[in-house]
Amino acid sequence: MYKISTRGQYALLIMTDLAELPENTFIPLKILSHRRNLSVKYLEQILIQLSKAGLVTGSRGNNGG
Repeated sequence: MYKISTRGQYALLIMTDLAELPENTFIPLKILSHRRNLSVKYLEQILIQLSKAGLVTGSRGNNGG
């Protein structure tokens, strides 16, 4: 049996949240962090790993996420 780390569990939850959005839609980190009660810094660390794996893309600025 395999164990998934806490960070891995949060990554899966975040990916689920993002999958429910329309394609090419960005959501601010603050909203994602509020939904899962995570700090923005912790969420950034998770999303950096997901981005390096090619699973998510980000955008900076007013319409970013």
